[in-house]
Amino acid sequence: MIGAISIHSAGVAVGAGWQSIVAYVNIACYYLVGVPVGVVLGYVFHMQVKGVWIGMVFGTFVQTIVLIIITCKTDWDNQVSVARKRVNRWFVEAEEPSANQQGV
Repeated sequence: MIGAISIHSAGVAVGAGWQSIVAYVNIACYYLVGVPVGVVLGYVFHMQVKGVWIGMVFGTFVQTIVLIIITCKTDWDNQVSVARKRVNRWFVEAEEPSANQQGV
């Protein structure tokens, strides 16, 4: 369940154009939180593979919480405006067919 929410939260963030933020959140949550927790649980507390997996799940949980907070604190009206500007920059209006093209 946590993995599904995490994937959807990351998808929302990437769709909003925050690829670098998602990358930093992933690195921080997995390598700075999940792996150390897994190492401590797996080797210090002798939980072995189970401890490593708990660390990975905990890293995913932290990632999910961070991405949900970012999503909830986002000004979505501003994001719509930013997206509209991006689309309009690439938008080309269709030309009206001339009399020669209409066969008149």
